[in-house]
Amino acid sequence: TILGVSKDRQVYARKCNVKEISVKECSAFLNKNHIQGSLSASINLGLTYNNQIVSIMTFNRPRLGIGHKHTGYELSRFCNEINSSVIGAADKLLQYFIIEFKHILLHNTLSFGVFLLI
Repeated sequence: TILGVSKDRQVYARKCNVKEISVKECSAFLNKNHIQGSLSASINLGLTYNNQIVSIMTFNRPRLGIGHKHTGYELSRFCNEINSSVIGAADKLLQYFIIEFKHILLHNTLSFGVFLLI
């Protein structure tokens, strides 16, 4: 336990499969497991273990002003199932996105000082 938080289940991403999931599946998972709940996304990827979703990553076109070109996607949500640790989930889902959708992922969060360009 770290800071009193217990992870009841540990899963390795190498033992999981990536699949595109429905809006309904994604929404239900995010409402149950993500602090901000669900949102509408262009691409919904799920990581499954024993045919059960254990992690989700969603992508949207960037929210830019009028007249700007939308050349890539931004990561809009990522979460694992509550009380689960899915080791390697983010890497596996992101690699799948890059290979299958062949788009640039660009995101700049000034509040956290994070800039990611892939």
